[in-house]
Amino acid sequence: MASISLNQDRTYVAISDSGKLFMWNGNDAVAQVGTDTDWSRTFNGGNKTTFVGKSDGTIYGLGDNTDHQIDSDAQTTFTSPKLIDEVSNLLTLVQSTHQTLFIDTNKNAYLAGRTGEYLYDNVGQSETLRLVASNMSTNYLGQDGFAYFNGVNTNGKFGFGDSNNVVTSTKSNMGSLKKVVHCANRVLLIDASDTLYVSGLDTGLLGNAVGQSVNTFTAVEAAETFTDVACGSEEDSDGHVLAINTDGTLWSVGFNTNGHLGHGD
Repeated sequence: MASISLNQDRTYVAISDSGKLFMWNGNDAVAQVGTDTDWSRTFNGGNKTTFVGKSDGTIYGLGDNTDHQIDSDAQTTFTSPKLIDEVSNLLTLVQSTHQTLFIDTNKNAYLAGRTGEYLYDNVGQSETLRLVASNMSTNYLGQDGFAYFNGVNTNGKFGFGDSNNVVTSTKSNMGSLKKVVHCANRVLLIDASDTLYVSGLDTGLLGNAVGQSVNTFTAVEAAETFTDVACGSEEDSDGHVLAINTDGTLWSVGFNTNGHLGHGD
């Protein structure tokens, strides 16, 4: 196989070395899709929609179209590849539950899905290779060092000072960023000075009580510096966070049901 992807409903899409497209679900039999032999790449969006590309740079969508992640057509599911006219020469993409954010090789960003309007929205010269998605919201980190947010602003995680949803991709007020981590209930940033910031559900990062939120980006352990940060599972609503300090130590905070924070309890 030349390329393969798997989405959340256990649907596999694969391209053979001879350019044929195959699709199957779970333990079902592998079936060829159509007869074309010029398929070249799969893009693993990770949700219920899969995107595939041909050698001529055209992009096609397969699967769930409930929120028009593939096309503004009223059809809710595409069982055969649907050409996406608005985007070609795709570089990368990221999916949330209800949105797809595309970046083409010219570094233009396109947003489709539940964005306030069911259509493709060219959100401009993002100049980015880093994209993140969570639940019903997406963001990308631009070449200018700023994060751009769109979608459901749970707990004020976009850091704009409120919890209003954002229907077009909007530039944050935090620049010189090196890392953006988009969780279901919070957004974590690391800037050029290695300072870690959080907006949204606190999870103990700022020493607040469980369930308390902040709606602007606030420095975490201001006297410390961090090189990386990640979200753990948020199935327990509050979730947990892991961060690597510049001295090489691992820091953890948040929900600890199974002792997975490594604190010995």
